[in-house]
Amino acid sequence: MHTVHRAAAAAAFVGGTAAWIYLAPDSSHGLLVVAALAALALFHLAAGFAVGRWWAALLPALVTLTVVPADRDREIATWFDYLLFAAVPGAVLLAAGVALRRFRARRAHGRTGRGRRAGRGPWPFVQHGRH
Repeated sequence: MHTVHRAAAAAAFVGGTAAWIYLAPDSSHGLLVVAALAALALFHLAAGFAVGRWWAALLPALVTLTVVPADRDREIATWFDYLLFAAVPGAVLLAAGVALRRFRARRAHGRTGRGRRAGRGPWPFVQHGRH
């Protein structure tokens, strides 16, 4: 069941990012651009968190393939523009979302008392021999 959820989250990410590229209006208004980039960054983090696997960092490569037909008679092809300026930061944000989910799962697992060092604190702060 979890595999279906991960696949659905990955498909939603690829489709949502492609829709963003195809449907987003070209704007040079500074505040609008900052708000759009912040929303896109949160979208990447949330998608990485939802997928929860490291292969999520490869999803921008799939987005690049969906963007190939989107050439709008520009100097630089849209797919190359995305690959050059958005795919790498997007992959980093997706990986950060995955890391957030893994960190959260590890912390929740440690709080239940089932962990190897449950209740003793983070590894660097454990005082050996004096409990």
